[in-house]
Amino acid sequence: FLAMQYPSEIPGITNAEFLRAAMNAGKEDEEKISVRDFIMKLDEKMELLNMKEEMAERYLNEGFSGGENKRNEIVQMEMLRPSLAMLYEIDSGLDVDAMHIVANAINNLRAETGMSLMIVSHYDRFFELIEPQYTHVLVDGKVVLEGDGQLARKIDTDGYDWIYAEYGIEVPCEKKAAHRPASTIGSCAVRNAAEAEAKK
Repeated sequence: FLAMQYPSEIPGITNAEFLRAAMNAGKEDEEKISVRDFIMKLDEKMELLNMKEEMAERYLNEGFSGGENKRNEIVQMEMLRPSLAMLYEIDSGLDVDAMHIVANAINNLRAETGMSLMIVSHYDRFFELIEPQYTHVLVDGKVVLEGDGQLARKIDTDGYDWIYAEYGIEVPCEKKAAHRPASTIGSCAVRNAAEAEAKK
């Protein structure tokens, strides 16, 4: 299961239609979940995430707020119950109350199923609720440091510079670029047209 930071909007397909199709994909007719059972289960999971019933009939991700997107993805995960999930910025757009609701749902599902989770986040406050077993630091696409939950807390407190210094890691390109003076390469068609018009 993959939860993206900005899930695509899919007009014309409701949340409920998408989820039922996903749950029944690849199953024989006798194994497919009935409409009645599906609705009961969906109502239960949406209530768990404090979501309004009308969300089930809205088009998939269309016009959703950041918080609605994140809760909706956790509902999907609750319904599909995968063995492995990657949650990318699942705490983005959540207020404090919503973050606790989402974290509790993730923790409960992990306890019930024993599923594996890979969570990408920039916020230590979320990891305090999730309690990661492992923390991995990536620099330029490579894992440069591994540890437990304490490593995530240290990074939140001290930043990343100590990692670059202590482990002899070159500062990533984007960080270097922040210290360079502004410059331009090439030309902008809009600017060129405006300048030409001004010279007339």
